[in-house]
Amino acid sequence: MNEVLDVAIVGAGPSGLSAALVLGRQLWNVAVIDDGRHRNKTAHEAYSYLTRDGCAPSDLLSAAMQDVRKYRSVSLFDGTVSSIERLDSGFRVGLDARHLTSRAVILATGLTDVVDAVDGLSERFGDAVFHCLLCHGYEVRGHPVGVIGDSEVAMFQASYLAAKFSDKVSLVTNSDRPMSAESVSKLHQAGVDVISDRLTLISGSVGNLRLHFRSGLTLTKYAAFYHAIAQQRSTLPERLGCEFLLDGRVKVDCFQSTSVPGVLAVGDMARQESMLGNMMFIANAVASGVRGAAWLDEHLYLCDASTGDAS
Repeated sequence: MNEVLDVAIVGAGPSGLSAALVLGRQLWNVAVIDDGRHRNKTAHEAYSYLTRDGCAPSDLLSAAMQDVRKYRSVSLFDGTVSSIERLDSGFRVGLDARHLTSRAVILATGLTDVVDAVDGLSERFGDAVFHCLLCHGYEVRGHPVGVIGDSEVAMFQASYLAAKFSDKVSLVTNSDRPMSAESVSKLHQAGVDVISDRLTLISGSVGNLRLHFRSGLTLTKYAAFYHAIAQQRSTLPERLGCEFLLDGRVKVDCFQSTSVPGVLAVGDMARQESMLGNMMFIANAVASGVRGAAWLDEHLYLCDASTGDAS
């Protein structure tokens, strides 16, 4: 089956659906392809998104799908994109047993979080073990909270939490490396307790999260924070030849264009080189999708106008 499209969008998270919404309203023929694997799927609430503060990510996506479905030129496909090939004009997108041909591609495939091999951590990451202080710091205010790790990021998280939200913060190193006396002293001065021990199990849930240690100690906290390593969830950007930044994210310009002509990347998988830090908010994902789609709308229109194909 061969369907000719203007744009194929791979990924139906906030960034991909925002791009689809803009392009659908401009009457471009768009396909959105999604495999249902979203980074924040385990989270019960999402915060700092105006008018939807505290809503479930699943509810947000459901409402977004309803918005996009209003536009007849946008088609939604459940499935996995196995390949994207450059053609003389456009791209061939492999989708299960069919292929689609599109003039341009928007990658919204996202990132995935790689966590330490501690029993119970991956199951609770995003639920009772949080990643972002700006996203969930407010929710743990006044409660005992843990921070897992011995990195500079972990020490910053612990100190920040102690200064802003809780007077019962414990940094759990989960490492065999001894923390320097200077680091321990700074954390103590910030009001952070330091536990230099290996975790063997994390159990319980928000409000009763239990951290089990190799020494036999069990620590009960309301919740914990853990800074995971994020990596590209899909190999499509690499196979297409996109340029990457040192942090593993796809390099894009101010219009979300990658180094590959006709390929844009939106959401947390991509960033401009000048934009430092993570800034992985839903609002940022939405903004990147809108920005990329708006640029692509004008680009496709001008291409058609120059060849006399515009309707």
